[in-house]
Parts: sequence; structure tokens; C-alpha cells
Amino acid sequence: MLRKILISGLVVVFPVAYAQDFPTRPVRLVCANPPGATADFVTRLLARHFSEQWKQPAVVDNRGGAAGLIGTDIVAKAVPDGYTLLVSAPGPLTTHMFLGEKLPYDPLNDLAPITLLAVSPSVLMVSLKVPAKTVAELIEYAKANPGKLSYGSSGTGNPSHLHGAMLASMAKIDIVHVPYKGGGPALNDLVGGHVDIFFNPIPAMLPLVKGGRVKALAVTSEKRFAGLPDVPTMAESGLPQIGSTVWYGALAPARTPAGLIKRLHADFIDALKAPDVQESLRSGGAETVGDSPQQFAQFLRRELESARKLLQVSGAKRE
Repeated sequence: MLRKILISGLVVVFPVAYAQDFPTRPVRLVCANPPGATADFVTRLLARHFSEQWKQPAVVDNRGGAAGLIGTDIVAKAVPDGYTLLVSAPGPLTTHMFLGEKLPYDPLNDLAPITLLAVSPSVLMVSLKVPAKTVAELIEYAKANPGKLSYGSSGTGNPSHLHGAMLASMAKIDIVHVPYKGGGPALNDLVGGHVDIFFNPIPAMLPLVKGGRVKALAVTSEKRFAGLPDVPTMAESGLPQIGSTVWYGALAPARTPAGLIKRLHADFIDALKAPDVQESLRSGGAETVGDSPQQFAQFLRRELESARKLLQVSGAKRE
């Protein structure tokens, strides 16, 4: 009996001791988006802070493709030891559940929430070749030229796809969806004029908008963004239905010890409170959150239901 008690005690104590020593080798931060996406921007900010804090490299591993499913699946199937973590936008954790194709993972059962990192409104942009300076002008041009304009997305089911589908549905215009393997490639084609319309979170877009390489027509936030004071909201532009924020969360593989989740959560919160991280996110239009693992889990469940309803309204589907 004494031996059983001692073994039981070791099982309880080990994760705590392990968490205290963590990390003793490089940590892999999987970003389920390619370089250039806003999720990549957030991941690299955190990685830079963690590398200094941990005295171990925090390595960003961009695993874009399949609209974020590849990178998310890697983490869902990883060893739950804290050395493989996920930074993700909503798509792979919510909307993909309702696009008719069985996922290789269960976002609620195969991943352990750590914290909601940040939220950001999106901005509706058009390439310089599109002869529109306002949303009304864009809609008018699209109606006069059905099927001529295209809208890019960071992948089927991601917010950029849903926003574009909502625009087509609410404005009753015929625009062609062009899915990419992430926001970076879609953005490059927008700048190059190969795709006409793109919704994307503000942080990755701000330099291009201010540099005059793309035109910003509206933001999806309730109020105007201070960094783009002359750009109206979608509500001001006559489409209040397209008003939402994109969020980014940190997760670990399911079955990661509770003590280690607690340690990781504390480290992520510490990173989000760092002045350089806060300033970089705030100046880019994002707002830090940093809730508890339990709150983030509840948030994910609510977002799943919201995604289901939004897909019904937008008519978006896997292509």
C-alpha cells in the first residue's frame, strides 16, 4: 500500500517539477499560416520574447496549406510535452468543422487551450487597378461587371473567405473566390493586381495601405481604427453585417499535463504584457487579451456556434 501511495505521489509531483524546469531545449511554435500572414506576425513577436525569457530558442515553424489544417494537425498529434505549440487564427479551430469534410483532428478534444492572444479587425482592400475608392463604388463597379472581380482568401473557410462571401451575398454582386495557401500569398497577388479584393486583419496590411500599394475601403470594427482615421467602418459603408474581429489563440496538444499548461499560460501572459509586444500589436491594430485556459475553451465553443451560423448566412462552402 505504501508503495502505491509513493508512486501515486510521483505521478502528481512530476508534472509540477517538469513545468518548473521547462524548457531545456528549443520550443517549436507552429504557425498554421505561411510567412506574411497576421498569425505569422503575432507568432514571431511571441517567439522573440520567449527566446529571451526561456534562454532557449523559440522556433517559428510556418505550416500553411489546406487553410491551416496541416499545421493544426501537426500539433494535435504531437507529443504533449510543451515543446510543440500552436498559434492559430479561427479557421482551423471553428469554421472547418462545418464545411462538410471530416477533419483529421477534433479542435475541442485534440488540443488544449492555453490563452486567447489577441483580436484584430480586418480591412477591406482592393488592388490599385480597381476603379473604386469606396465600398459603394466597388459594389457599383461589380454590378456593372459581373464575374470580372475576384476576391482572395487565406484559404476556404477562413475569415477572409467568409467576409468575401458575405460581401457578395449582402451586396448581391458576382465576385469570384480565389483561395490561397495563406494570407501572405493572397496579399502578394493583391499588390500585384492578380486578385482584386482581399479582407485581412490590419497588422499585416498597415504598411501596404500607408505605403499606397493597396487601397483600404473599410474596416470591420465597430469604430474607425486610429491608425487609418480616414477609412470608414463597414457599417458606415452600408454593410453592418460584415462587422467582426479576427482572433489568434495559443494551444498545446491534448493531454499536456495541467502543471505544464499552467506554466505555459503564465509565460504567454508575461509575453503579452511585455511593452514591445503590446506596442507592436496595438500600433498594428490588434488588441491583446490573455484570458485563462478555461475562458479560452468556453470562447472556442461560442465561436464554433457563431461560425456555424455565419456559414449559413454567407453561403460560403468548400470549393
